[in-house]
Amino acid sequence: MIASFLLALLAGFATPYLERPLGDALGRIEGMALWLGVPELRALTFGGLLLLAALLVWLLGADSSAFLLVLGGLLGLFGKDIVAFLRDPDGTAGKDDDNWDGEIAAPGSRRVIGTGAEAEASSEEETLRAVQEAVQAPGQAPEKESER
Repeated sequence: MIASFLLALLAGFATPYLERPLGDALGRIEGMALWLGVPELRALTFGGLLLLAALLVWLLGADSSAFLLVLGGLLGLFGKDIVAFLRDPDGTAGKDDDNWDGEIAAPGSRRVIGTGAEAEASSEEETLRAVQEAVQAPGQAPEKESER
């Protein structure tokens, strides 16, 4: 049973590193009109690697447990984030008053869930456009994007 846990842990840890090569490989397949966003590609990679881990456990002839397979996969996938949170809860949230000076993750892009930055910018543009239309005289036609 420990083999299924360890192989799933490895599969979860490898998911972020293998999702881009998998996406590139799927994009090169001729006649495949499949577009996958980041969440779908991550789910496909994670599921495929867990399936591969289960297949390896079966080939090894070891006892397996679905619970340990899923637990190992999730701990492998979110392990770095969990450790970062346990070491510094304020640092993972990106709070300004955080005085932690030790980084445990390499600098660069960080996986952030639910920032909504694009939606927020789009919402602000939409609000500005609505206000401009409301301020115009009732008889005037609203300005078009090309006239601005």
